[in-house]
Amino acid sequence: GSIRDGLIHINRSLISFYTDSYLGLSNGLSNPTVLCLYQDKTSDMIWIGTDGEGVNKFDPHTSKFEHYSSTFKKKVVSIAEYSESKLAISVYGDGIYMFDKNTGNIQPMHIADTTMQYQIRFSGRSINLLNEADGDILMYSNAIYRYDKSTGKCTRIISEDPESSHSNFQTIGHSEEGVWLHDNF
Repeated sequence: GSIRDGLIHINRSLISFYTDSYLGLSNGLSNPTVLCLYQDKTSDMIWIGTDGEGVNKFDPHTSKFEHYSSTFKKKVVSIAEYSESKLAISVYGDGIYMFDKNTGNIQPMHIADTTMQYQIRFSGRSINLLNEADGDILMYSNAIYRYDKSTGKCTRIISEDPESSHSNFQTIGHSEEGVWLHDNF
């Protein structure tokens, strides 16, 4: 994904650029600024979060896009798998939603922690999502929370570095040992 230049698809013999098109058309993105990408493990579909025009789906086999009207006007900053039929999407300054991959409908995700709810809505920071091996979801910006899907509870992961609360964490990788985060501080 790129900023203002859309999606770039590279294979061994060809490079294709997909920029924005009119909402509802299948030949391009709903917005040329790509904020996040998530490749579906079961179908190879690529789910794309855009800067203000919501979620798009790209089928790499047909090179067709699908735009989802339920997410229009939403700045989707992060996407993670929630279940086989649902994604968790983080919308800047708004909330975290459950997105149904089959219908395209969204509904607010149940988060029992009021501190996390406040951070999502009013911190002015993007909340990133990352799937963990056990099925839980990490939610993080300047603080890191583990979201338990079975209870809706968030548990804050305490950092040993007191300066970390000033940072905005970004994922740089993960392995069997854990998740590697980078801060911008």
